[in-house]
Amino acid sequence: MATSQEAIDAFSAAGGSGQDTQNDAISNPIEVDDNDTLENDSAFGGPAASNTSKTSLTSGITRYREENGRRYHAYRDGKYLMPNDDDEQDRMDLLHHVFNLVLDGKLYLAPIENPQRVLDVGTGTGIWAIDFADQYPSSHVVGCDLSPIQPGWIPPNLEFEIDDVEDTWRYSQKFDFIHIRSLGGSIASWPHLLDQARDNLNEGGYIELVDFEYHGYSDDGTGELAPSFQKWQAGLDEASKLFGRDLNVAMKFKDWLEEAGFEAVVERHWRLPMAPWARDRRNKEIGLYLQQNMLDATVAYGMAHFTRILGWSPEEYQVLAAGVRNEFKDPRVHNWCNMYIVYGRKPISSGEETISPALGAPVLSTGADLISGNETRYAGRGKNKDKEVESANVGEEKVSGKATEQERRDESDIAAAVKEAADNVMAQGKGKSKVLEVVGEGGALGIAPGKGKSVK
Repeated sequence: MATSQEAIDAFSAAGGSGQDTQNDAISNPIEVDDNDTLENDSAFGGPAASNTSKTSLTSGITRYREENGRRYHAYRDGKYLMPNDDDEQDRMDLLHHVFNLVLDGKLYLAPIENPQRVLDVGTGTGIWAIDFADQYPSSHVVGCDLSPIQPGWIPPNLEFEIDDVEDTWRYSQKFDFIHIRSLGGSIASWPHLLDQARDNLNEGGYIELVDFEYHGYSDDGTGELAPSFQKWQAGLDEASKLFGRDLNVAMKFKDWLEEAGFEAVVERHWRLPMAPWARDRRNKEIGLYLQQNMLDATVAYGMAHFTRILGWSPEEYQVLAAGVRNEFKDPRVHNWCNMYIVYGRKPISSGEETISPALGAPVLSTGADLISGNETRYAGRGKNKDKEVESANVGEEKVSGKATEQERRDESDIAAAVKEAADNVMAQGKGKSKVLEVVGEGGALGIAPGKGKSVK
């Protein structure tokens, strides 16, 4: 019988690119492969089994903690319950591949264009930061983590630093893009973290949060065939809450970003199989990698949570983990999980002059721009409650606010100035605007090329 890793290698060798099925924001059940595919499909190799910087480092940072056969970080010992040894690094890199599969090779979804300063919070092995630095050689990328486990050979536009992201950030320059992935169970106060991220973003810059909901579901009731897994995930949830660093935070990202003052917040989620039981090839490949991730995660995620927080003995936990691994290898169990990506933009202060990417010239704006393809829209919020003004649609969302009569007169004046600026640009031959779209509320106005109608 082939191991899960051998099945992954066999699938890759067989050309399993998984490009035939989109899996974005799936709400319908994933179809089950009734043919017991791992037994019959040689590309998967048979049933899966368990297999199991530039920063100057001090000896204190690299004096790791050894516990129950796993190695943990030394810096701020005890703040993070995940190991940092070679097995865990392999698991993190495997999970990076899962994200790549889901996003068809994209490193992010936020509508950013050629960011110059990028921060990867909780960079881990640094694999995302390395890929980003390679893809954007003109950018300067910073990866931050508690553990110095990043490679030494890195792109010249990348640097790693060892720091606690829950401390006060002291960057001398702000960032255009902040990326935070897989930090569920690591942060005591997400609102505080997001406030710091907002304060360290340039106006108009984006933040993107990525994580899983650490809970499995089944549409056909087969999750009941995995009682050890149910006990394991319930224990993890309890332990993380007692520890003060909740694992299941991805579902709250959108609300937290909005409460932190970000705008144009977008949430996307995917339903992903946790084993290769799905019928279509793309989901099957994702499930194969997630199965291997979960086989490894039973030790990585659980040992410290159950022994340090819940008071289990290592032997008790090992018995539970063995049961979980056996259930993940059971083809009758059709569990799936949710993956979330949420991004938002830091507003631009009132009255600032900005460069419109669509027009290539200064545009007077008292709102914040949302770039989508070749469209740029500016939207803002009014503060007066006398009368409601509703702006044009931005994607599938609407931005609404209040405006007084005086504010509406101000809007008209600003709109005239904006139109004059656009006309000057057109006269200079620097661009061509098919339609001048004015979107504003309470003094937040701007121009946008596109097919929309004038809105006041």
